[in-house]
Amino acid sequence: MALTEKTKKIIKTILLIYSAILLIILSLYLIQIYYFEKLDRFDGYRIWEPNYLDRSLRMDRGDYFHPDETYEDERRKGIKVTYIRNNDSSVNFIGKDMSLIDEYIDDAVDNKEFILVDQKPLDSIFGKIEEQYINDKIDHVGRKIFPMKELINESNIHQYWIIRKKLDYVYGPFRKEEYILKKKELGVPDNLKLKFEK
Repeated sequence: MALTEKTKKIIKTILLIYSAILLIILSLYLIQIYYFEKLDRFDGYRIWEPNYLDRSLRMDRGDYFHPDETYEDERRKGIKVTYIRNNDSSVNFIGKDMSLIDEYIDDAVDNKEFILVDQKPLDSIFGKIEEQYINDKIDHVGRKIFPMKELINESNIHQYWIIRKKLDYVYGPFRKEEYILKKKELGVPDNLKLKFEK
């Protein structure tokens, strides 16, 4: 049984729509890959941002492990990371997707040897939430509104970190002056700069 011209046109239109939908899906997938692979990864570390409040630096190597596992399991599965602050140091074993530097990461840049991180620690911002109770901002169904993104943007409290990738050394947190001195001490190239340094 031969198809009529009208049926052929309908089938052709359906195939064109189907092809367009597949092209859109593929484009969105490629954009997502570009975003996560190019913008968020720093040679074994990555920025994790599931929502606008949680932007932390995570380990992108090692194996996953549960916090209830034994210390020996953590040593076997995790990456040995040394945190260094002044003359003190501590060693942690960090598994895949575990946080190295907690939210909120305001800026991060890297080269082959270093990652520089500007952090606005959320614990310094949470105190401002009580002010919102006083201001009594309420949404259309009577819930209190806490404009956390605004509070993060307005915060001028910063901590700075330097990560030496190959050694898995995490230096910090530092105040601005300490951070600048530590950059010089570690030999971080002058052209590797956070936003505030440009």
